Amino acid sequence: MPYLMSRVNCTYDQISRALMARSAGSFLGACLAGVICEIFPGLVDLWIALSLILAAVCTAAAPWCTQLLHLAGALGGTGLARGMLSVGKLWVCFMIINVQLRNIFGRQSSGLLL
Repeated sequence: MPYLMSRVNCTYDQISRALMARSAGSFLGACLAGVICEIFPGLVDLWIALSLILAAVCTAAAPWCTQLLHLAGALGGTGLARGMLSVGKLWVCFMIINVQLRNIFGRQSSGLLL
């Protein structure tokens, strides 16, 4: 944290505000991923891959930021990607469980999961 403060030239209060961008991004990412999973269920794997790329780019860019706004953007992008990943991985797990239940019971497992 002290290295980041000296690189961006700001105080603890300003860094904590930039870190709030990651939490806000995580919330927005989870909401966005929920909508995407409902509207485009066949493209969930693509969205997971794109959010992994976004997380990698933003995580790699954060230490190189020299302005607080850029740092907040990089942390917000990381949070957005993490939110999308958390919902996307649950969606994939539920779809796998649903397929397994369908194979076991030989019918659609409505009422149990999706």
